[in-house]
Amino acid sequence: MTKLRKRLFYGWYMVGVGHLCYGFGVSPGYYGWGLYAREVIKPSVEGGLGLSKEQIGDVFGIFSLVMSGMALIVGYTIAHLGLHVVVSVGALVATTGFFCSAVRSR
Repeated sequence: MTKLRKRLFYGWYMVGVGHLCYGFGVSPGYYGWGLYAREVIKPSVEGGLGLSKEQIGDVFGIFSLVMSGMALIVGYTIAHLGLHVVVSVGALVATTGFFCSAVRSR
């Protein structure tokens, strides 16, 4: 009689990596906005931007609206062009943005 060894499905490793990427990449900006808002509300003399609570809410609302709209566009594009094309174009756009940021900061 042979023993069947049960192996862990490799997809669970991908779920873990996805959680880490989301946790370190998206979560601080999206879910940590309340922590940043306190510093941004401070007057400019104290190192903040001097924005009101209403303006802070507007920033988060616009951010959420843009993210929702882009999700629809990206989903449609993935369905019609394929994931590889969308990821490649996204990586190219991100690389261009990082390059422009580095050149501008000099």
